[in-house]
Amino acid sequence: MLVSVIIPVYNVRPYLCEALDSVINQTHKDLEIIVIDDGSTDGSGDICDAYAEKDSRITVIHQENRGLSTARNVCLAQVHGDAVAFVDGDDAVDPDFIRLTAEAMQREKADLVFCRFTRHNTTGVMRRTGEEKIEPIARAGAYTRVEALRALESYSFDIFLCVKLYARKLWDGMRFPDGFVFEDMEIAYKTIDMSERVYLLDAPLYLYRKRPGSITQTVSMRNMCDQIAACSRVDDFIREHAEEIYGEKMYLRRQSRVEMLMVKYVNAIRYTTLRMANRKAEKWEMDMDNLQTVMSTERGRQFVAELMDLCGAGAMGGSGVQTTDFYLIGRRSVGEDVLHAIRSIEAASEVETDGLTLEYMMMREHKRRKELDNG
Repeated sequence: MLVSVIIPVYNVRPYLCEALDSVINQTHKDLEIIVIDDGSTDGSGDICDAYAEKDSRITVIHQENRGLSTARNVCLAQVHGDAVAFVDGDDAVDPDFIRLTAEAMQREKADLVFCRFTRHNTTGVMRRTGEEKIEPIARAGAYTRVEALRALESYSFDIFLCVKLYARKLWDGMRFPDGFVFEDMEIAYKTIDMSERVYLLDAPLYLYRKRPGSITQTVSMRNMCDQIAACSRVDDFIREHAEEIYGEKMYLRRQSRVEMLMVKYVNAIRYTTLRMANRKAEKWEMDMDNLQTVMSTERGRQFVAELMDLCGAGAMGGSGVQTTDFYLIGRRSVGEDVLHAIRSIEAASEVETDGLTLEYMMMREHKRRKELDNG
């Protein structure tokens, strides 16, 4: 079986050799390795070219920086394999990653094969010590489409793109949403929905690196808005293709996703506020740049309004507070933490935010919740 391995690369020079070595040294040798340099400025592109000179299975594409989704889409247009795998340029895979997933795909007649993975908080070489948490938590073995979709929605399966081997047919007519990050979420649902049979290997074969500065570890206005957009696209997809699988539970999961977004947002504010409190005054301006992007601009306030609207709590507009049947903001403590964090920002930065508007919205929503509870 010819397997196409797609490796997007953008400014990952310190980690790139580890990623490329782990792929070219796979025990499954029938590989087509497509590496795309998405406008790197740190010399990563030169490393890609050097590897291509040594291994004829590697094709390197150079382009101006257009983002991760677009880079992957460019590579998908070039694949010739019977199956497709993705490896990020700062991660690594076990030597048997392709062999074991490909064998499982053929043996189990599966369209999609998952493996387990481990997370590594290091900027050095990743090595398993046996102390790492192994994910996902789901049982190993075969799943039907319905079983797999339910496992994904219950968080038993992970949305992570790179821990899977995909039958090539899953990508016929399907591409990543251009211009967005957190694209894994939507793709996870779509590929499972198109699969008649899914299989989870009981083996940790992917090493995922958590590092400062990576896309998923960066708190920014764009990332937060893209997460909201990803949740909305998943909800739309479920309503159109799989609502009968989830029923009312879909709305509970939607609430859970929103709560997770709010908690992440509040924690990011807390972290930045603590950093400010522990640093000298002359460094506050640098630390506040990212925070101001989120909270003290019109786009920042729009983000908060969209987040509240996604919660069903409503958004302030010309007609006042608009609410929906999905009325829960989430745990009340989360809402209170949002207000507390906003007040902390105001006190630390002396920048006016839309805290009063949020407070008004939450007071109205808490009042409405009490009225509903009281019948």
